[in-house]
Amino acid sequence: MTDGALITATGIAPVHFARAIFERLDLYEPEVLDAWFALYSDRDPSGFFRLMEQQQ
Repeated sequence: MTDGALITATGIAPVHFARAIFERLDLYEPEVLDAWFALYSDRDPSGFFRLMEQQQ
């Protein structure tokens, strides 16, 4: 959950928390962040291949 500069999450949502932090810090392009989230939150294997495509 985000509210202004405050980002919080429950102990059972570390991936969602990390995504909010990554977005706030603008660490990754949106496509990379979406692929990362698909892999680690949704456990979608296609996220891995999308991440690898972004590294080329």
